Amino acid sequence: AERAADQKLETAVAAVRVQAAEERQRHDASLAELKAKYVRLVEAHAALEAEARESNAGRSDAHATAEAVMAEAAKEREHLAAQRKAMEEAMGRAAGESEVQAAQWRGERQALTDELAKLRGELVNCQSLHALQLNEARQLKHEELQQVEERVVQLGTRKDSAISELQRELAETRDSLRQTRQQLHATQAEILSME
Repeated sequence: AERAADQKLETAVAAVRVQAAEERQRHDASLAELKAKYVRLVEAHAALEAEARESNAGRSDAHATAEAVMAEAAKEREHLAAQRKAMEEAMGRAAGESEVQAAQWRGERQALTDELAKLRGELVNCQSLHALQLNEARQLKHEELQQVEERVVQLGTRKDSAISELQRELAETRDSLRQTRQQLHATQAEILSME
C-alpha cells in the first residue's frame, strides 16, 4: 500500500513537474514574447521619438515656412489693397474726368445743334430773299424787255415814217430835177435859137 502510495505520489510529483515544466516553457515563451514585444515597443517608441523629433523639426520648418508665407501673403494683401485703392481712385478720377468731358461734349453738341439750326434759318431766309430777288430781277428784266420791244416798235414805226418821208422827198427831188432839166433844155434851146 505504501509502495502504491509512493508511486502515486511520484506520479503526481512527476505530473506536477511536467506541468511545471510546461508552465515554465509557456512562461518562458510568454516572457520571450513579452521581451520581443517590449523590444518592438522600445524600437517603435524610439522610432516614434525620432519621427516626433523629425516631425517637430519639420513642423518648425513648416511653421517657419507658414509664417513666411503668411507674411508674404500679408504683404501681397497690402500690395493688392494699395493697388485696389489706387485703381479705385484712378477710376474715380477717370469717371469725374469722363463726366466733365461728357458735359463738355454735350455742351459742344448743343452749341453745334443751335448753330446748325441758326444756319438752317439763315439758309431759309437767304433762299426766300434769293427767290424774292430773283422774282424782282425777272420782273425788271421783263419790264426792260417790254420797253425794248416798245422802242423797237417805235423805231420801226419811225423808220417806216422816215423811209416814207425820204421816198417822198426823193420823188419830189426827182420831179424838181426833171423840171430843172426841162428848164435847162428849154434854155439851151432858146440860146441856140438866138444864135
